[in-house]
Amino acid sequence: MKTLSVWNNKGGCGKTTLAVHLAYWAEKTRRRCLLVDMDRQGNALQWIAGDEAQDLRPGAVLERSPYLSLLYSPDGPALNLPPFDVVVVDCPPGLDVADRLKPDLWIVPVDSAFAVRGAANVHADIAPSGVPLLFVLNRADAGGLRVQKGIAEALAAGCLDVWPDAIPENAALTRAASYGVAVWDAPFASKNVNGIVERFAEGMFTRVGVPAPRASKRGAA
Repeated sequence: MKTLSVWNNKGGCGKTTLAVHLAYWAEKTRRRCLLVDMDRQGNALQWIAGDEAQDLRPGAVLERSPYLSLLYSPDGPALNLPPFDVVVVDCPPGLDVADRLKPDLWIVPVDSAFAVRGAANVHADIAPSGVPLLFVLNRADAGGLRVQKGIAEALAAGCLDVWPDAIPENAALTRAASYGVAVWDAPFASKNVNGIVERFAEGMFTRVGVPAPRASKRGAA
């Protein structure tokens, strides 16, 4: 069982969006996934479970489908979890999360120059755990492509590992949250954005060694 933790010390940079789409992609590709919402706001659970999330008590697992289960747990995943192929953790902002988790990969979304300035501190605080960090440009183009390029160059200059495809600011992602679906199921979805998000999710699973079952077909529901 592998664990992917989506985290940044800064709020509002798209952690929930990335975590939810990792979970939805796992379900779509028939990998057994547990999405753990550590944020007390419970936005990841509300995105996927809707009204059912209101009745989910901390520590209780809600099975959305044979391939996707949800857990609201502000203190982190329990030690006695049933077996899953992958656990995706939507982390709250704050450095103390590094003391409660040791995933196979930290995924750190950055969306602005402010996030980049904090990246060095994030790296210094998390890197000693020995778990690799991967920075993802998420909605960084909202300030213009020139700004996005500058952010990418600043991360590279710090010798930080950066995912090559930036995830753009896109109305379909906003609609996806409103409708409680993945971006590829949102109204007026963009094939370009769908492909970017799908490649990101598949790339994360590949990095930590969570292969798709041989019998599955990527487009299967």
